[in-house]
Amino acid sequence: TDSASSTTATFNAAGSFPFPATITDSDNVSPSSSAKATVAQTTTNIGGTPANPTASWNTVQQFTATAYDQFGAAMTTQPAITWSVASGGGTVSTAGLYTAPDASGTATVEASDGTMNGTDTVTVVNTAPTVTTPATASSNPVTGTTVNLNAAGQANDGQANSTLMYTWLLLGTPPAQVNYSANGTDAAQNTTATFTAAGTYDFQVTITDIEGDSTTST
Repeated sequence: TDSASSTTATFNAAGSFPFPATITDSDNVSPSSSAKATVAQTTTNIGGTPANPTASWNTVQQFTATAYDQFGAAMTTQPAITWSVASGGGTVSTAGLYTAPDASGTATVEASDGTMNGTDTVTVVNTAPTVTTPATASSNPVTGTTVNLNAAGQANDGQANSTLMYTWLLLGTPPAQVNYSANGTDAAQNTTATFTAAGTYDFQVTITDIEGDSTTST
């Protein structure tokens, strides 16, 4: 139309755009002219990955940041990112490696290019140990008066597995109580049970971390 002698072009991506313009009169004579517009990327958002993760006490979580332009596309040249913990506990390295504290709660990790900021919320929880080797007895039936009991767990609080405590007990109504060569310590993951009567015995081991969270195996 005639009003198109002055128009607004709306883009949906960055790049170089040629604009040929044809001017047509009532006699259908059409001279032309052209223009070019180069749309530059402008950082308008910084997104972090993973989004809003959960981390166990004293464990690490790697974050990566991506800068996006005004069209939601990743910037062709990514800016240098500065990492910080904006609120809550824990620390983050210059490479985006977050180390959770030994306390439950939430923390806000921030990525910045100096102009634009992006944040992620980390939920820090204390995760109970996991059983890596279920409780087993070295022999069944037992022909003597002793049996070796074994179990192993994985600490999920960022501490060494040697901080785990193994506590053995009998379930139900056993024929008699038993004596353990070790119990209630890390060494008790391998213990010897000594019997004083024949019969069937059901054992349960509770694996507890230094924060008091536990799991069991029978």
